[in-house]
Amino acid sequence: MLNIIVCYRLKPEVTNEEYEKYFKQEKYPLVMSFPSVNTFKLNRVMETLEGKGTADYVGVLEIESLASYQRDRETIEFQEFLSKWITFVEPSSINVSYVEEVRI
Repeated sequence: MLNIIVCYRLKPEVTNEEYEKYFKQEKYPLVMSFPSVNTFKLNRVMETLEGKGTADYVGVLEIESLASYQRDRETIEFQEFLSKWITFVEPSSINVSYVEEVRI
């Protein structure tokens, strides 16, 4: 399974309620419309148990392939999405990783 993991903090003036409304009404439907995305889940960080708390939210996208995800990222729809999303999040906090599940 191939995933994109996105960790980030909200801007101080953005509430969880505002962001989660945006996620449910706009972000989720749009991201799920991209052909490369199979599933998309958003997780709110409740507490950091160890280490530095560097994220308020962690998004997990299961994707078809990195190449297809990169093609989606080049679309105007994706660029417009990023322009709106960045109004909610602290740019310096964004961490995006491409990961592969280690299966047993």
